[in-house]
Amino acid sequence: SLALGLGVHMQPNLFQGGGLATFYGQNLNHNIGFWPRSKTCKTFPTNDDGVTVRDCIGDNGFCCAEYDDDKDSSRTTALILLKVPYSIGFIAALFLHLLLP
Repeated sequence: SLALGLGVHMQPNLFQGGGLATFYGQNLNHNIGFWPRSKTCKTFPTNDDGVTVRDCIGDNGFCCAEYDDDKDSSRTTALILLKVPYSIGFIAALFLHLLLP
């Protein structure tokens, strides 16, 4: 569990696709990663022709018209648990303790 926690500390962006710090980060979070934000979208935007656009390429963050709040909060919780070394180390230690008392 210590090695897993240190590994997550060295690569915290493993589960999140791209992060929020870059200019293109909102598009990367929408399209790629462990749990893409496109899976939590309730209503996708339409372009001028009336065609629904499900991917976010070149829109600079406007990828979804309305998000499902329950799915989005579950996604955020799971990503925080997987990105923080203390929480992933605790979860691994808990499961190891249950398997090997």
